[in-house]
Amino acid sequence: MAVRSSQKNTAAAVIAFLTFGLVIWQARLTDLTGMTRSCGEWNCHEQADRPPMVPQIRRVVHESEAGPRRPSFGRARGERDLTIIFLAVPKTGSRSLSNTFNVLFTHSMHYNYSIVPREMRTSSDILTSYLMEFREPAFLRGHFPFVELPKRYAYISVIRDPLERFISGFNFVKYGDGQIDTSKIRKAGDPEFELPIDECVDVGIGFCDVHNISTFTISFFCGYDPRCKIADEWTYHRAIKTVEERFMLVGLTEELNTTMVLLEHLLPNMAEGLSQVYTEKQKEKRNIYLTGTKEQPSQRTREKLLQMMSWEYSFYEYVKSKFTRLKEQILSPEND
Repeated sequence: MAVRSSQKNTAAAVIAFLTFGLVIWQARLTDLTGMTRSCGEWNCHEQADRPPMVPQIRRVVHESEAGPRRPSFGRARGERDLTIIFLAVPKTGSRSLSNTFNVLFTHSMHYNYSIVPREMRTSSDILTSYLMEFREPAFLRGHFPFVELPKRYAYISVIRDPLERFISGFNFVKYGDGQIDTSKIRKAGDPEFELPIDECVDVGIGFCDVHNISTFTISFFCGYDPRCKIADEWTYHRAIKTVEERFMLVGLTEELNTTMVLLEHLLPNMAEGLSQVYTEKQKEKRNIYLTGTKEQPSQRTREKLLQMMSWEYSFYEYVKSKFTRLKEQILSPEND
């Protein structure tokens, strides 16, 4: 009897131990399941304290590749095999500049030339992959926001007085020019281009939307971040940081001749003779790029546009001052 009693007690203890272990295991499983539902990760506390692991690694790699660097603006590059990326803001003289490079390079070197297709600009990843396909030397041009590239490149661009650029852009899309018919650039049924320019701004749709007007140029230099479509201090500072650290030169439409000369100095082994080609072969062709019909906004509309473009003008004046200082530094008679 004593032996049987002892065996019963032992069996009961084992059952109790196993039952207790099962309860603990079920509780732990419940915790883990709840964690998965609420956090999407096994370690809830770590996820709350820091970003997910994969994006964090990507950010670190990106920063190490781009890295802190000295200002790029106005810094000459002596290579003969660079990828030149022309961030072409619409209606700033981009066709004149890119065609001049095309003529020059055709006679001086074997190189890759591409106008980036629309479908390759839909995201930063797609655009980056496309730009990375080209071997140096190359000249790549397009209406796309800035993207960082882990390769040797020289970013250039041209900007224009924001109000004049808007007026020119509106008339270009509405009426076309000597080279491009409006049917190739207007979407069917764009209602804003059925209106006079004053009414378009008053209605504020499509091309005349306040967000488009207030960030049109600055968003190109800010990049693909959705916040770049908001006209504020963050967008402005991100754009000027990009100009400082990533662009060799941002020229001015109002001084396109000087822009060509400065590019010759900054790219001595690739752009020599650029200004001559522009003067002799391209300058006269600018007439084909002029819009035949030019609606002008009323004074009331001009004042309204200027209010919308406050950050655009801050950016324009900032770049203009840098361009002027560089012009004085390089083209001063003291440097002859």
